[in-house]
Amino acid sequence: MSPNTRTGIRVNSLILILYILMKTLKQISLVMALMVITSGLTLAQRGHRLSIDSTKWHPRADRHFDLGDSCWKVFLSDLPADTAQMLTGAIDNRRDVEVKVDSLQKDLRAARRAKDTVLMHAIWAQIKDDFGKMRDDRKQIDSIIDKYHKVLVEVRRTCDNDGKKGTIGLKVTPIVPNPATTKAHFSYTINADEDVLIQIFDQGGNVVKTIFNAHADQGEHDVQLDLSGLKSGVYLLRIQAGPDVNTLKLVIAGKN
Repeated sequence: MSPNTRTGIRVNSLILILYILMKTLKQISLVMALMVITSGLTLAQRGHRLSIDSTKWHPRADRHFDLGDSCWKVFLSDLPADTAQMLTGAIDNRRDVEVKVDSLQKDLRAARRAKDTVLMHAIWAQIKDDFGKMRDDRKQIDSIIDKYHKVLVEVRRTCDNDGKKGTIGLKVTPIVPNPATTKAHFSYTINADEDVLIQIFDQGGNVVKTIFNAHADQGEHDVQLDLSGLKSGVYLLRIQAGPDVNTLKLVIAGKN
């Protein structure tokens, strides 16, 4: 093989190697670009999901609260002044951050449409920082509510829609008819979900019939009394809902 032939083979081999390297580098660059774009889109999707799951929170809908505006003010008035101020401040701060995050979510979606990954990462970093602030506010809110949860429960039980407190946790209507024969009815109203026990006692203080013994939801409940099996006489109908107790006189007539 002549020297010129060997030189030509080397040149051709070098050109082939360079061509393969250029193709490989181009493919690697394309893959890296796709990874960056995919990463940005994933962040945007995560940000959108977190905006729904983590920021859409309102204290009135929280499991701890469940109070109307008037009764919420009653609850705050029962707290130490500095604690009430701290609680309302944490709630207001969280609401402000929620509004800010909602705005950032719109910017994030716009950056995603424009495929501006640099801007997407910057917005996501701000959103993560705001999420941290919201978690801190929520911890402070939960800490206060946990500490004064008994106060909140008492306000929920005794506060009416006008924001007035009193012993109105249980209201009972008269028994109709009374005197009764085999059937009668009455209704009771409770201001919070409670365990309710309704029993009939004879004059000796003995339970002769249990009408209801279960958990009842807040609101008004109509109770049907089946008096079959009870002799004529005077009885006491005792209704207990949580800590509240009410007693009604029941007269059964027309039986031997």
